[in-house]
Amino acid sequence: MSQKITSRERIRLAINHKEADRVPIDLGAMSSTGIATIAYNKLKKKLGLNSELARMYDFVQQLAYPEKEVRDIFHIDAIDAGQAFLAKDNNWKEWILNDGSKCLIPIFLKIESDEKGTVLLKDSEDRVLGKKPKTSLYVDQAYWPLKDSPGIPEQFGDKDLSDFVWSVPSPPWHLNILMMISSRILNPVQTTTANMEPEKLKKEFGRDITFWGGGANTRNILPYRSLAEVKEDVKRRVEVFSKGGGFVFNQIHNVLVDVPPENVIAMFEAAYEFGKY
Repeated sequence: MSQKITSRERIRLAINHKEADRVPIDLGAMSSTGIATIAYNKLKKKLGLNSELARMYDFVQQLAYPEKEVRDIFHIDAIDAGQAFLAKDNNWKEWILNDGSKCLIPIFLKIESDEKGTVLLKDSEDRVLGKKPKTSLYVDQAYWPLKDSPGIPEQFGDKDLSDFVWSVPSPPWHLNILMMISSRILNPVQTTTANMEPEKLKKEFGRDITFWGGGANTRNILPYRSLAEVKEDVKRRVEVFSKGGGFVFNQIHNVLVDVPPENVIAMFEAAYEFGKY
């Protein structure tokens, strides 16, 4: 495809199983394709970006909104619609992360600390929704609103389901179900679980399901391996998933705090380089 197309058009072609000019790329369009704020701060420093403090919109997972400068560097095609809200600076307040770096969090969050230094996330009725121990990187759920429900409904109609479905790990029986309903996009694509290998998924379900993710191994390779190994992992996965469209590049779930910024850069450089049709 020689003509220049927009990110919206590129993604639309991909989810309709058509090849565009290149594979669309995502970072942070949803809460399972993002980056931990500590890792994001390190990434910005490595990139030489001295813009305002990162906005950590997801306090539970400690995820940051990727800024436009970062999205442009990595050719990102998708954006979290939540960025249209809390747009003013006074909608945010400063917060100190576990590594001592700073960020911003939504001003409406009700946060307290107990005598042990555990951070308590509360609602307007002073109910504790989550707890973050002093040494923990994330928030543990402490309140389950549906715990007293009699059970899971035996049947779901199309109106109860969406086009975008969270991936259930091995075995891939759930993908057969997706093809019988209106859902056609899968994320995260957890290829490190049994029977969820990229080649198997693409061969058996690639004509019907768009794989939004699965482009980099975040468990064994992205945090620990060399730049060359990261790029080779991305190359292999892109080659498998991208054929005939039906693929939006993203790593398996979120980039966590232990991923070196150099490896994040290598991952997105490889996605752009090897994702061209």
